[in-house]
Amino acid sequence: MASIAFTGCEDEGEPVTLNDVFEVNGLPTDRFELTLNGLEFKTDVANGLKTNTALAIEASSEGVSYVLSVSDLLEGNYSGKTDQSKVFLNYKDANGVLFSSTKQGMASNFKAEISRYDAEKGVVSGNFDGTLIAVQGNSLLRVTNGSFLEVPVVQPIFGEMN
Repeated sequence: MASIAFTGCEDEGEPVTLNDVFEVNGLPTDRFELTLNGLEFKTDVANGLKTNTALAIEASSEGVSYVLSVSDLLEGNYSGKTDQSKVFLNYKDANGVLFSSTKQGMASNFKAEISRYDAEKGVVSGNFDGTLIAVQGNSLLRVTNGSFLEVPVVQPIFGEMN
């Protein structure tokens, strides 16, 4: 087993963030981004909420909104094919038309990965892709290169009920 240690004499600056590492390596640097039918969407307006049953990340910009849901906050892979009620992506366009990766009678190909959860900082990072279907009708939208980077997550403390 090998180990490497670095030492230096200069003053330490700000700590390196995951965003810094991604930027150096040409990876996504916005808090929430994706490509929707070939058009890029990026925003830093994204927040997460972890309940007892799921993690929801909401992101919005320029009149459109996204809600990404996965069944837990643990690092790992999540599939809409196996749990459509908790693993999905919803998209509302600027005209109010709703698309979802889940639709009654249609199999979901949506998948998400939580690649990093930093409990100390309360942030989560990962990626996702799949197909969205119009809730009213059968129009399809293809989501590729979806990512969320250090999205803040709030975890309310639920008390006991007597």
